[in-house]
Amino acid sequence: MKYPFFLLLLAILILATGCSPGTEGIFASIEREQKVQSLGGMNKYATITSMAELTASTPHRYFATGGRALFTRPLGAVQWDQMKVGGNAEILSVGSVTDALGTGKAVFAIAGGTLWQNTNGTEAGWTSVFSTIASGGDTPVTLIPIRSTDGKWSQELLVVTTNVSNSYQNVYRINTTDGTTMNVTAPLNLASAAGMGTLSTGVTSAATDGTNYYLVNQSFLWTVNSSFTSATKITVSGVDHVAYQGVLYLGTTLYLSTMSNAGSGGGLYTVGSPSGGGFSFGKLTSDSTEVDKNSYPVWFTQFLYNQRNTSIWIATYSSTYTQGTGYMEYSSGTLHTTPITSENNYNSTVLPTSAVGVLFADYEGPNYFLGTLSQGLWQWSGTGSSATWVQQ
Repeated sequence: MKYPFFLLLLAILILATGCSPGTEGIFASIEREQKVQSLGGMNKYATITSMAELTASTPHRYFATGGRALFTRPLGAVQWDQMKVGGNAEILSVGSVTDALGTGKAVFAIAGGTLWQNTNGTEAGWTSVFSTIASGGDTPVTLIPIRSTDGKWSQELLVVTTNVSNSYQNVYRINTTDGTTMNVTAPLNLASAAGMGTLSTGVTSAATDGTNYYLVNQSFLWTVNSSFTSATKITVSGVDHVAYQGVLYLGTTLYLSTMSNAGSGGGLYTVGSPSGGGFSFGKLTSDSTEVDKNSYPVWFTQFLYNQRNTSIWIATYSSTYTQGTGYMEYSSGTLHTTPITSENNYNSTVLPTSAVGVLFADYEGPNYFLGTLSQGLWQWSGTGSSATWVQQ
């Protein structure tokens, strides 16, 4: 029986922190209690924590972390194979960096307390990079995708770190300007920008409008300048939930998702053309209408732009931490609690009652993935009536 143990673990975490853990905290905390999966195929009951792709390699490859392991498969293949990184079998996070056209030029992974880079997709292709992060006393813990301005793919990466004081204060940005050289910024101290000495939770989501960046952890929203050298804490109004989860910048609108520390549902909010030191958000949802099948409040986590029908997907999980409502879809001013792109077999799978922490779309756009809590990785491919959800 796994769930009672997981619930006990989560209860201990909540009591210890005095608040509800965020999406990355919940998924990563449960995952850390699982044994590292032995070499082989992907476990269909794994908790998926991150995804990436490398389109510049031959063949084009997907990468996913689950069960504290890294798995990879070529585009068009079925089998996911486990891959070590620098001899390490335990992998915390994976992410990719693209050029301006969206071509995945490099994939990065965190293993053994070190950041690794791969440009050819092979196990031997991993090299340890950016030793400046470690030399500054920071240990990388999570890679956060920074969506391109059209919201489609991850063009840049945010490296979330912790230090000997267990503070998540420093973050780093990785990008490429020429499609070959990977650049990393100097550490950006978000705690200082928030007027704090330390940060107890790390950044959970990041977005860009093409010039400025928007970062959130549970307590704060920051804007960061284009050179990633200066952060400003934003005064937020119109948001009645204190635990931020996700951000997405699309068109001229900034979207914000939240959970609640008080046992109520989460919320979805927007602000158009945000500027200055204060953002006044408008609410898109009503708490009383977003509940799971057992009437537990639903919390909203990450966003993904669906370029097929220009809608926004929102990942969910419930206040029980062990289930959710799959993903919801926002389109033309309406939140669809049953996704309008669910097509075919979605409702006959476990997805409508699953907690989702990872939303991923590949560069070409025909393949979408959902990473769940203890229900593995699911892929949606095909078009129209032929589109189906398949567990990996």
